[in-house]
Amino acid sequence: MATLTALALAGSLAACGSDADADGEAAEASITCLTVEQLHDLWAPGSEITNWNQLDDSFPDQEIKLFGPGTDSGTYDYMAETVADPEAEEPATRDDYEASEDDNVLVEGVANTEGATGYFGYTYYEQNKSRLAALEIDNGDGCVAPSAETAQDGSYAPLSRPLFIYVNKASYTDNKAVQEYVDFYIENLAAIAEAAQYIPLSEELYGETQSALEGLGGSGATGASGDVKVDGSSTVYPMSVAAQELLNQENSDVKVTVGEAGTGGGFELFCAGDTDISDASRPIEEDEIAACEDKGVEFVELQVATDALTVVVNPNL
Repeated sequence: MATLTALALAGSLAACGSDADADGEAAEASITCLTVEQLHDLWAPGSEITNWNQLDDSFPDQEIKLFGPGTDSGTYDYMAETVADPEAEEPATRDDYEASEDDNVLVEGVANTEGATGYFGYTYYEQNKSRLAALEIDNGDGCVAPSAETAQDGSYAPLSRPLFIYVNKASYTDNKAVQEYVDFYIENLAAIAEAAQYIPLSEELYGETQSALEGLGGSGATGASGDVKVDGSSTVYPMSVAAQELLNQENSDVKVTVGEAGTGGGFELFCAGDTDISDASRPIEEDEIAACEDKGVEFVELQVATDALTVVVNPNL
């Protein structure tokens, strides 16, 4: 298959992205940076912080409205495990916030609510940066803004994370439509990631993804027909939709359905054998691996991008 240019990818991605002006100037707010400790204090289970000036006397006297992913989301898991509740056996965040598995709902909540803050994948900020202000994060070495560069070099810590798709081995072997979609996805991965405003893999990581795909033993299927079922992370969703739309420009007989059940919900469907591919914003967990084993579902993990989990605020703050 011919590798698509980033320009062509960007054009078709517009159909699956936000209507917001991704090229507009970034919004600004009076609060520009939070320490990891402040982020923990804000989102920890049982937190009683309800006003911005409780985090810092210099912050505005403004009630905080919180928006965040639901508990089926890998983004929720990452925040809980990395920042909010890292020492717990079963990490969690505070539960008194407006939750949704749809990141576009979170975008609208923060953009339209005075004093609001929330968090989600970097691409949703990039698509709405004229309506949201992204906070820098201080992990002890000074305030660092989320970006492709800071995520790749590790300075945007601890909120840089890998993004994955999980492929059912039997689906890939037995369904040529699944094989063609996955092969197309990985072959065009760097351009898809850039056009979707995700952070591309390093050369080394891309090599590892290619090697993992080669281990499935595909035959380079093209011109296939059939159905492909994908579900899982709303963070990875735009990439999988972009891959589907772009493949369909070359082969409309591959019918790909992409859902947004959240990472946890996606793994439930995947390990039950109900989907061919699971989008995930965190690695699969031991209990999920066991569920797949119980159903005889063997899989391969393919990293498709790097993400900078982005904390945003209403720009009028």
